[in-house]
Amino acid sequence: MSIFTFLEQQIIDSTEQYAYQVYLMRELVINPLRGNVNLVMEGHWRGQGANRFINEMSDEILPMLEGLFSINMNLVGGIKKSEEHMDRAIQLAGAQSASLMDDYMQIF
Repeated sequence: MSIFTFLEQQIIDSTEQYAYQVYLMRELVINPLRGNVNLVMEGHWRGQGANRFINEMSDEILPMLEGLFSINMNLVGGIKKSEEHMDRAIQLAGAQSASLMDDYMQIF
C-alpha cells in the first residue's frame, strides 16, 4: 500500500465520519425541534409565548439549522469529488510509473 493510498483511505474514512455527524445533527437536533414546533402548532401550548416560539423557530432557528445542514452536506459532496480526483491521479501516477519502469527495464 502506497502512502497515497493510505492517505486516500484516511480521507475517505474521515469524510464518512463527518457525513454521519451531519446526519446525526439533522436526526437528533433539527427533526426533534421541528416536532416540538408542530406540537405547539397543534395547540399543546397557547398564547403569545406559543405564537412567538412558533414564529422564532419557523422564521429564524429552523432555517438557520437547515442552512447549516445544507452547507455541511455541500462540504461533504466537495470532499467526495476531491477524493474521486485524487483516486484518478493516483491511478494515473501508478500507470505512468509502471510505464517508466518498463522503459527502464528495456534499456538496461
